[in-house]
Amino acid sequence: MRQTGTVATEVDISAREAEVLNLVGAHLSNAEIAARLCISVRTVESH
Repeated sequence: MRQTGTVATEVDISAREAEVLNLVGAHLSNAEIAARLCISVRTVESH
């Protein structure tokens, strides 16, 4: 990750992490995200 001041300008994330972030942005809970993606809540939390 490169930073300019305190703002990240580039971050490498996996496709799954992008899916999780998209659902976080949609204001779903960790449990709702886990159910939607068929993964554990613990996996959601780690992403």
